[in-house]
Amino acid sequence: MKPVSSLWVFFTRQRFLLTPASPSSDTRIHVKITDPDNSRYQVPESVFPRPSSESPSYHPKIEFKYTESPFSFSIVRKSNNEVLFDTAGFPIIFEPQYLRVKTSLPLNANIYGLGEHTESFRLPTQNTTRTLWSRDSYGVPPGSNLYGVHPIYLEHRTTGTHGVFFLNSNGMDIKLRNDGDRTTLEYNVIGGILDFYFLAGPSPIEVAQQYAALAGLPAEVPYWSLGLHQCRYGYQNYVEVSQVISNYSIAGIPLETMWTDSTCAFWWTALVLIPRSRLYVRASGIYSRP
Repeated sequence: MKPVSSLWVFFTRQRFLLTPASPSSDTRIHVKITDPDNSRYQVPESVFPRPSSESPSYHPKIEFKYTESPFSFSIVRKSNNEVLFDTAGFPIIFEPQYLRVKTSLPLNANIYGLGEHTESFRLPTQNTTRTLWSRDSYGVPPGSNLYGVHPIYLEHRTTGTHGVFFLNSNGMDIKLRNDGDRTTLEYNVIGGILDFYFLAGPSPIEVAQQYAALAGLPAEVPYWSLGLHQCRYGYQNYVEVSQVISNYSIAGIPLETMWTDSTCAFWWTALVLIPRSRLYVRASGIYSRP
């Protein structure tokens, strides 16, 4: 495959720069479309450090292909020439406050990710819209967006698993639809640029490892955070909290941490006025004395 270092592409009546579109490792391809004539917001390097490109790959597991006019691109698994991502037939839109990219997938595609949400683990492909916009969804109703935003999905096929990570922090809807003999996945974004990383897999574990190499490893957590935690919204007072802790002790269930969520803001003064010795007694010995 001949690497593509940069390419002028034309859609929405303007020109844009696609760069780079060559493997940055054996298992990763970076596709980035920017507007060279106008400044657009990108996730800062200080927030999300970009991986350094490795030496040019001579054995890439996935390949970038494109059509100049009308412009479209695809990502293909080299071992079997299977198309993993394909925008053909769906014009790319790249306006200042609206971006759209749409791809064809196999019918009833096995899509996972695009969190944080309350959908089923495997995302339904019939008329599902995943909104990526951080919020506290009271009551956690089904189909809701939650605190985290992770614009990455994994697609499982009988031939292997791959991942698609979209580096864009603007609000977006990602639509999954069954359309005849195929499923489509469509990004609708309110700003920024098109900045995709395609991860070859071909196993789920390898996709996770490739994403960790791209996004960074999780921070080490304190030992106590690995234990059992109890949290609920709606505790009325410290007495109720201490009763919950006591019940864990009576049942012989080890409890490492007790959370009171945001309810504590309403009765925080009551907590700070409680003598520590009284709280210790009510907690049935769960708390250690200072």
